[in-house]
Amino acid sequence: MRAIHGGKSKNDKIDSLKIASLLLGKLIPTAYAYPSHMRSTRDLMRRRNYFMRKRAELFTHTQNTASQYNLQETLGRISNRPKNRENVISRFPRVQNFGSYSRLVKCAKESNGKKYGSSGKKIGNAHLRWSFSQAAQLFLKGNEPGQKYYNKLCNKHGKGKALSILAHKLGRAVYHMLKTRKVFDMKAFLAVG
Repeated sequence: MRAIHGGKSKNDKIDSLKIASLLLGKLIPTAYAYPSHMRSTRDLMRRRNYFMRKRAELFTHTQNTASQYNLQETLGRISNRPKNRENVISRFPRVQNFGSYSRLVKCAKESNGKKYGSSGKKIGNAHLRWSFSQAAQLFLKGNEPGQKYYNKLCNKHGKGKALSILAHKLGRAVYHMLKTRKVFDMKAFLAVG
């Protein structure tokens, strides 16, 4: 669509011609229309996500204050066990599509066989990206095999990238769990490179 904004003169006739040319060349991907009966649930989950972020922010603030002044923590655990949710994964034919939609992978910039970095950090669902980042943090709490795996990733890639790799791996695991309707298997999770 940048071709429309790049021209000197702009009117409906020129815009429609450029859009038609892009459609003929299959340069505009088909948009996913969220099912109408699920839109209210999606909006509710987005609102819930906002409140959960605010809740976590306030808990963190009170914990930091208690730690700063050597006060006893009275809040207990911040994280709760997630509830099981049924989900249809048929929208994504491959795990790569799900990973891309969840912002768990970056788009590579290549030309003539050479890599020039990555782009597209903001393409995909920000809510899923945040959820899998939180899941990676919670995965490490009290999980000795997971911590060993994470430390191995840290030695190879550094802390920030190691968490991103772990979040991506958790996203792949969730995809396969939803698709095959099988429970999480820690041995299989840690065995696959």
